[in-house]
Amino acid sequence: MAELKKKQEQAGGSSKRLANGIKAVERKYREAKRAAKGYGLEIGKVAGEQKRLTRESKKLEKQLYHLSKA
Repeated sequence: MAELKKKQEQAGGSSKRLANGIKAVERKYREAKRAAKGYGLEIGKVAGEQKRLTRESKKLEKQLYHLSKA
């Protein structure tokens, strides 16, 4: 978003196409944020949760591997 707004400023703020693009991105972001909240998540927490689950999965895979060798 910041990059789009910067480009708009550089264009003198007169680019209707760019302004419409910025509005569309902002609208989609708000919609995604609202949808994520419906699932009890916030956009910023989704990536962290994914990383945590990936680490947990790797840990469990290692445990399973060692148990299968026992």
